[in-house]
Amino acid sequence: MAGMVSDTLNLTSPTTTPVDCELLKRLSKIAEVNPDDLAAQIFSVGSPLLTMTPEQAIHRRLQTV
Repeated sequence: MAGMVSDTLNLTSPTTTPVDCELLKRLSKIAEVNPDDLAAQIFSVGSPLLTMTPEQAIHRRLQTV
């Protein structure tokens, strides 16, 4: 669900397909998670890349692998 919410901007992206909508609906029922609540949590974090130097971003990625 998180990948779909992120990739489709919670189904608002112009590239969102009817299949995306149906799949997210099904997944939300299975997971018992509201997609809007999940989207709010995901997008509230923002992008750490906005505040990092390129060196910090590379170093941080290597640490998480």
